[in-house]
Amino acid sequence: MPFLTSSSLASDPTYLEPRISDIESKTKQHANQIENVSKDVIPPQQDFIALLRNHTVSQKVYTRMLGDRTLDVLVQLRGNKVAHYTLRKDTKDDYVKLEDCAISNLSVVAQKVHAINYKSDTGAMQKVNPPNYYTTTVGDTFTFTFDGTGFDFQHFTDNRGGLWEFKVDGTVVKTISTHIHAVPTNELKVNYGIRPVARGLAKGTHIVIATFKGDDPANAPASGANTSRGWVKNDTGYAQAAEAHKTALLYDDLLNPVKEIDLLVPFSNKEFAFRMKPNGSSVNAEWIPEHSVATVFKVSQKMYIDDQEITSWIADTTVKEAQMVRAVQLMRGFHPSDLTTALCEIYSVHTVTHKGVTFDIKIRWLKDTFIEDGYVAMLPGSRPFVEKLVDATGQSLDTIASDNSFNDIPNGEKITSYAMFNTTGTDYVVAMKINHIHASLRKGQTGLRNPLVWLQHRDATLQKLYPQVYKNYTAKAGETHQFSATYYVGELPFAAQLLM
Repeated sequence: MPFLTSSSLASDPTYLEPRISDIESKTKQHANQIENVSKDVIPPQQDFIALLRNHTVSQKVYTRMLGDRTLDVLVQLRGNKVAHYTLRKDTKDDYVKLEDCAISNLSVVAQKVHAINYKSDTGAMQKVNPPNYYTTTVGDTFTFTFDGTGFDFQHFTDNRGGLWEFKVDGTVVKTISTHIHAVPTNELKVNYGIRPVARGLAKGTHIVIATFKGDDPANAPASGANTSRGWVKNDTGYAQAAEAHKTALLYDDLLNPVKEIDLLVPFSNKEFAFRMKPNGSSVNAEWIPEHSVATVFKVSQKMYIDDQEITSWIADTTVKEAQMVRAVQLMRGFHPSDLTTALCEIYSVHTVTHKGVTFDIKIRWLKDTFIEDGYVAMLPGSRPFVEKLVDATGQSLDTIASDNSFNDIPNGEKITSYAMFNTTGTDYVVAMKINHIHASLRKGQTGLRNPLVWLQHRDATLQKLYPQVYKNYTAKAGETHQFSATYYVGELPFAAQLLM
């Protein structure tokens, strides 16, 4: 065989044609890869959470205990305006979820904080029929000390009632008649009075001395002159002790949030909602967490304010400064037809700070489970506040219709951030960002709605964004799904102009 030079190879079709074909094949392969990558590229996107944070200076956070596994978290925006978040346990099941995303006004008002009995008395106080003590001797006294800025006096009332004179820190502040004809209608509770005595006192400890002054000149006692009774409540040792039976209701000037407007609809699920049933079962699918029946129950559940675990859920109107609130929950999800066999485990962490509310959740399926519909990171806009939805690419939709129609969101599987706002009245904005978008939205997996994200114009009160990550899907035992999102309530001047 003769030796082939490069020039002879170049002219040999048996040598070149396979190689040219191979090059063309690889070129097409790379072109397809580039095309697929370009289709998957996330378009340039605005991070609405970061935008709103950049326009918020204050980092003050407050909390208020509302009751069983329920508390407010208030984040100062400016002046007395606060972003108002609420973490609340479901009504029927155990899951604690984000309920409120609202704007409130935080101001100082006198609030009832405690109820006490008087501590000492002088003279001939009659105590045989507690909690209704009385004296008929002019000059008799009772005394108590309290911390706060005011108090109400509680007493039994009838047509024999007489006068008490109240001194606070040595100064006469009020005279109260316990005669039933002297008790204003709004201060009368069937057969006893709740009588405001002092408000606006300096914060601190105060000494109260009440002195019986005898008959009420304007309302003579039915039992005759100089026979009036100075009634006073006191339930010391009384078997039916209660706030209504104590001497004084104490007030203090405390921060109090008054809701201005809901940006998202309370109680409408935000984290997730899966309508499911045991695979192969003939029962109707039901929602986790609770929609109308209990379906999620705790294995372990802890909530913290800063580093302190909350161990008492007694409601407390006191608004206190904090830095962070956290809910850490291991739950199990059931179909209500069988509350002994869990279909899934739910690992859930909510953290609330001045940066907003972030949840990270992982579902682990314990049994093969059929999911008819499943949503994560929902945005239930509250009407009439919400007028526009804008996505991170700048595309916007009206949120006005109330006919239960819907709009699909183009490229919803790629969009990480959304905002809802009002175009005509306020600069308030509520934003949501989907974290770890590929995992959260189950990228590349089966059983997704197509298009994946849609906006429902449900009715006159609700405009809800649904990333629908399950549609008629069978989750196998051992399968997991992890998802995360952040919610933020803020203000942005010219929001309608800057966000679209």
